[in-house]
Amino acid sequence: MLIDTRSVNITGKEAEHVLDSIGITVNKNAIPFDPTSPFVTSGIQNWYTCCNFPWHERRSYGSDR
Repeated sequence: MLIDTRSVNITGKEAEHVLDSIGITVNKNAIPFDPTSPFVTSGIQNWYTCCNFPWHERRSYGSDR
């Protein structure tokens, strides 16, 4: 999931550091047509949220799996 952080007046780099300090891992990431440099970025991406759902697989197949 790619999140544009411009609406909350924070850069992707700042968001990455703040969230990391409370144990949430994200990566700063450029958004389409990003006006900031690649070293700062205007977005963050959280791969865990969109790609890793082991609990979802277990619930989908029921308790016998």
